[in-house]
Amino acid sequence: MVLFFSAFSYGQLKQTKLTDEEVNVLATKTSQGFGEFNYNEIKKYKLENILAYIVEFQYEGKTIATTLVDVSYTIGAGYSSFSLPFRRVNICFRTADLPNEVQFALLKETTSFGENSWKIEKNEAQQEFLCPNTALGGIGLFYTEDSKKYTLNSLAGGKIKMVLYKLEK
Repeated sequence: MVLFFSAFSYGQLKQTKLTDEEVNVLATKTSQGFGEFNYNEIKKYKLENILAYIVEFQYEGKTIATTLVDVSYTIGAGYSSFSLPFRRVNICFRTADLPNEVQFALLKETTSFGENSWKIEKNEAQQEFLCPNTALGGIGLFYTEDSKKYTLNSLAGGKIKMVLYKLEK
């Protein structure tokens, strides 16, 4: 006898693009530590039905990469929290999806320590990918000039845009 348990089907999931204000709230929380929201904040920002976040990377309006970012819920005696364990994501771009000038712009990017931010890697099929330097822990999602208002980061001098979605049940 085989039993299948499912609280919802894929068709019941909703993917919604985050507003600028939602991006700012998430970025502010993650910049302050572990990105934890308490029960009142969960209700205020309507986080109770969020299963994950989706980060989409776009070049000239075309999606070139997508990654899923998990969230974590803690429910205890008189305590509930929602955690966002992300400020950075790891993603690689197929070099075939990007023109040479964008590849070059990524390869020229350096860290504050003067290290290259990107490198070229090959998979088993010898396809080339541009990947962030592993020492960096991935690509920073959020950007701010004054630590007051955060936006989504962009790459290659603004040529690669990030779009953040929430996946809700």
